[in-house]
Amino acid sequence: MKRMILAGVAALALTAGGFLAIGAEEAGKAAVKGEEVAIGGTISCTYCTFAHAGKLCPEGCCLSCIKAGDPVLFTGADGTQYLLLAKQMHKPVITTKRSKLVGVPVRVKGVLARGKGVQVIFVEDITKAG
Repeated sequence: MKRMILAGVAALALTAGGFLAIGAEEAGKAAVKGEEVAIGGTISCTYCTFAHAGKLCPEGCCLSCIKAGDPVLFTGADGTQYLLLAKQMHKPVITTKRSKLVGVPVRVKGVLARGKGVQVIFVEDITKAG
């Protein structure tokens, strides 16, 4: 009898754990509200952009800042600045593949959200401009 109860509890725990895992993954894909955009500009780090305003960073500097945890900044061709976030929670916006796109002209596609003075683009895709 004890074995049947333990087996039932174990089966219930495994089933519940599976649903929790699925729920957590789905939460990471939560729909972001905002306007779909595709904007040309340049990716940099917030530190260099604000600490050394008007000066270009040496090659690799902004990528090092981003790897160290600086928020990713995108400056549109018109000078408007946006923070970049990955559209999926808990994922980096600058991946190894995208690291070559820091500091060069790019096109960012995603969902624009605005709030209390901050503009964010939840990134779907980043491609080299041209």
